[in-house]
Amino acid sequence: MFDGEELKAHARGFLSGGHDVIVARRHFVEGAKDSSQLASAGTLNADEHALFNAFTVDAMEDLYAKNTYATYVVAFQNWLKPAGASFGHLHKQLVAIDDRGRTLRNLEKLVLDNPSIFNEKGLDVARREDLVIAENEHAVLFAGFGHRYPTLEVYSKNQGRPWEHTPEQIRGVSNLLHMAHRAIGADVPCNEEWHHQPTEVEYAMPWRINLKLRVSTLAGFEGGTHIYLNTISPWDLRDKGRAALD
Repeated sequence: MFDGEELKAHARGFLSGGHDVIVARRHFVEGAKDSSQLASAGTLNADEHALFNAFTVDAMEDLYAKNTYATYVVAFQNWLKPAGASFGHLHKQLVAIDDRGRTLRNLEKLVLDNPSIFNEKGLDVARREDLVIAENEHAVLFAGFGHRYPTLEVYSKNQGRPWEHTPEQIRGVSNLLHMAHRAIGADVPCNEEWHHQPTEVEYAMPWRINLKLRVSTLAGFEGGTHIYLNTISPWDLRDKGRAALD
C-alpha cells in the first residue's frame, strides 16, 4: 500500500494534464446593466489583476514540474472572438509542449550570439525613439515595433523566469500590464502573449509580455509578400496609451 504522498505521486499522471485554464472571478463588470458590459483585464482592480497574474505564474511553474518532457509552457490570453476567444469570458490558458518551435529556437541562437540583444533591439530602441509609456521599479511598458499587429510590450527589468521573480517584481510587471489593458479598453480584441526563458536554456532571456491589438485583418497582400501593414504606428500607439492613462 502507498502512503498519502506516494499515492499522490503515482496519481499525478492520471489527474494532471498539460493544459490549464485560469478563469477570472466575474463575467460582467459589477453593476452591469446589459450583456455588453463584459469584465476585461482592464476592468479588474489592480489587486485582482495582480492575483490573476500571480496564479498564472504559479501554474506555469507547476506545469514544468509535473510534465517531465515539457520544454516550454506557453501562457496566453485571448480576448474577444476576433482574437481567437471562443466566448467573451476573461481567462488565461497555459499549454505545456514538448517542442519549442523554430521561431523560439532561432531566437535562442540570436541570444547566444549576442546576450544583450533584447536591450539593443528592444528597450534601447524604445527609449531612443521615445516609445516608453510607463515605467516602475520592476518593469517598462512601451509601444512595440516589428509586429504583425499594433502591440504594447511589458518588459521585466529583473532576470529570471517568471516564478523566479519575487512577489514585488511580479506585481511590478502586473501593474504595467494592467495599465496596458486599461489603455486599450474592454472593446478591443487582443492577444496577451507571455514570453520567458525556457528551463532548458541557460543564457538569460527576459520575461516579457506582448499585448497585440487585433484591429486589422490580414489580406492577400500580406500573405503574398509577408509584409504586414499596421494601421497604427508605434508613435500613435504610444500617444493613445499615454492619453488613456492621463
